[in-house]
Amino acid sequence: MDDFLPDLVLVATPNPRALKLQLPPGSYPSGAFWADDAHLVAGYPLLEALFTYPALEGLYLAEGFLTLLFMPGTEAQLVGAELRNLALTHWPTQGLPALPPPNRLQGEVSGRAEFFRTRILPATHHDGGGLYLLEDRGTELTLEALGACRGCPYAPETVEKGILTPLRAQYPDLLRVFVQ
Repeated sequence: MDDFLPDLVLVATPNPRALKLQLPPGSYPSGAFWADDAHLVAGYPLLEALFTYPALEGLYLAEGFLTLLFMPGTEAQLVGAELRNLALTHWPTQGLPALPPPNRLQGEVSGRAEFFRTRILPATHHDGGGLYLLEDRGTELTLEALGACRGCPYAPETVEKGILTPLRAQYPDLLRVFVQ
C-alpha cells in the first residue's frame, strides 16, 4: 500500500490562512474545483476526509495542487502536518478520481475570458489561489476569490498590480475590478 502514497509537499502561501499541497504529477484531474461545503465533495473520500477537520473553510483543487483554506484565526502552518497526514491516510491508491460535476468555475463569461484564463490565473495558481470571473460589465469586472486568494492580506496589491494592470494594458476601457 505504501507504494501508492505520494510525496505531498506542503507549500506556504502569502495568505496565512491557506496552505497549498503540491500534488504529484499525473495524480490530479484536469480543471478546477472550489468547495466550501462537505456536501459538494460527497463520494470523494479524500476530500470528504479533509472536510472533517473543524477549522477547514474550503478547498480549491486545480491542476497540480490542492489549497486548503482555514477559518480566520487559524495559522495554516501550525496544522499543515496534521492535514498532510490526513490526506495521506485517505489518498486513493489510483490517484485522484475525476472532479465532481462541473461547478461555477467552468464556462466563459466574456470575450476577455481567454486572456483572463491564460494570463491572470497562472499567477494566482502559483500561490495556491484562484479567481473566477463572475461578471463582465464592459468597464468593470467582478471576480470571486478562491483558495489562497480568499481573505488574503495581499489581495488589494494583487488586484491592482497583478490583475488590473495587465487587463488594462490589453483592454484600456476597463476601469475597475471588484473581488468578492
